Amino acid sequence: MNLIKTFFQCFHALKKTALFRFQSIGKTIGFVFFMMFLTSLPIGLIMFFEVNNIINYTTNEFIEDTPDFHFENGILISDMDEAIIQEHDSNTYIFDTTGNIHPKDILKYENAVALLPNEVIYVRNEKLQKFEYDMLLPETMTKVEFIDLINKVKQWLFIITPFLFIIMYLYFTALKFIDICILAFIGLALKKWMYRYLNYSQLWRMSVYAITIPTSIFSLSLAFQIMIPSGFLFYWLLAIYCLMKVINGVPKKRT
Repeated sequence: MNLIKTFFQCFHALKKTALFRFQSIGKTIGFVFFMMFLTSLPIGLIMFFEVNNIINYTTNEFIEDTPDFHFENGILISDMDEAIIQEHDSNTYIFDTTGNIHPKDILKYENAVALLPNEVIYVRNEKLQKFEYDMLLPETMTKVEFIDLINKVKQWLFIITPFLFIIMYLYFTALKFIDICILAFIGLALKKWMYRYLNYSQLWRMSVYAITIPTSIFSLSLAFQIMIPSGFLFYWLLAIYCLMKVINGVPKKRT
């Protein structure tokens, strides 16, 4: 059975994946990498389009409407008296050299890009990231040079994005292997409660297929910015429930 059929079988015939407990470890690990590629792909594509749209709007409209500015020794300087705040496509764009807006104030926006006196701040799903100018830009830079730099970044986006996607993919995959090991340990208790004769190696293989559904759901929720209440608890309860369904596909041991 190829990887695609196996992936979809985890959704419509999860109980039958119990047969995969006899599968070679190489095939099982290969499925983990394949599953993580499929579930990471929507996140990577949506992030690419979002970053591309942010760069387009920042250079073509937002920055063009700001007063003249320049960077000097890692500080954004202009003659403006008040901050500029604009809304576009569920994103908030902020330009402030007065110091009246603090980084904590930006957390009230779900998605935002803010150019502040000492740093640029990016907020996505109410999670904040800071980047100081002196780490990203030369000591001095004019408004025109800054716009040219952003346009160059946009040109390199098609090269940078695959590289970042690979890093993200490997990071998520490493975390998923940890989740699988934890779920397999939980399976040691479940198999006694459900009267099945299974060892840890078999439970590890079964956990790989059991964790496919919660992984797919949470990847899509992350990609489309859908908040799941008590997400951590829901993820593990769903994973345990799916593992129980897989274990249920194993014949009970005779007494």
